[in-house]
Amino acid sequence: MGDSEWGTCDYCGTEGHIDRTYFRYDIDCECCNNKHFEIVYHCSKCEVEDPGIRKIELSKELKHKI
Repeated sequence: MGDSEWGTCDYCGTEGHIDRTYFRYDIDCECCNNKHFEIVYHCSKCEVEDPGIRKIELSKELKHKI
């Protein structure tokens, strides 16, 4: 389980006590200072699912490899 805080659930939109879960990917990126990760904010009622990569910032060098 991740860190607890107050906010809005990414899945159901409920505002209140939420948890933060990190999903890490084996992709070098500029946005996360090494290996890419995504954060999902969720309430205790929702089942956490891997969101996939939603936004990533690659260096010019990595963009040319794609």
